[in-house]
Amino acid sequence: MVVSKRRTWTALALATFMNAHSKFFFPLTVNYMGLGDKEIVAMAFLHLGMRYGLVPHGPDHVGVRDERATVMGNTMLQHSPTGEPMFMHTNLGKPSVWVPQSEHTYVRRWSVSLLHGARFPEVMNKAAGVEDFEMWYYRLIRQKRCFFDDRRSEHWYETLAVGPFLEGFHITDHYNVNTELKAFESILAQEYYLG
Repeated sequence: MVVSKRRTWTALALATFMNAHSKFFFPLTVNYMGLGDKEIVAMAFLHLGMRYGLVPHGPDHVGVRDERATVMGNTMLQHSPTGEPMFMHTNLGKPSVWVPQSEHTYVRRWSVSLLHGARFPEVMNKAAGVEDFEMWYYRLIRQKRCFFDDRRSEHWYETLAVGPFLEGFHITDHYNVNTELKAFESILAQEYYLG
């Protein structure tokens, strides 16, 4: 979202108010059929009669291939007005500073999309100007994290009563995980609970 705060401050303030009272406003924006969080800004602009624009390209559904679905999505790829990849919005398994200790144990989460199919990593690499976007992203978080260190998550739960996500970006915060997959061996060996 790109906005000029000077020109749109009233609508942004109304959207903030509506978000602060989400139990009332969210259901109204989607006719009680969803969360409503994505519609609040547009509704604020509409209510005040202010102009706004939408990108003509819908989001791409990004995730992993699964026997249950063509794409088991965890992220939306948003596009620029010209249709180029602009940014990704994680829907499930929000990134945190707690990532696997090595690239070897990292579980890839962006390998396919509905729009680009198995070519998705290639498309994203080109748009980002890197050789491997997902590993670039992993290394960036691994290098720049500052609060949690390499101690196991139990240490942080005992010390702070909160802690980082378990190993990986998304695996341990989902239920119904197929723990028989080879990808989960190292996590299970460390006695993490999945699901």
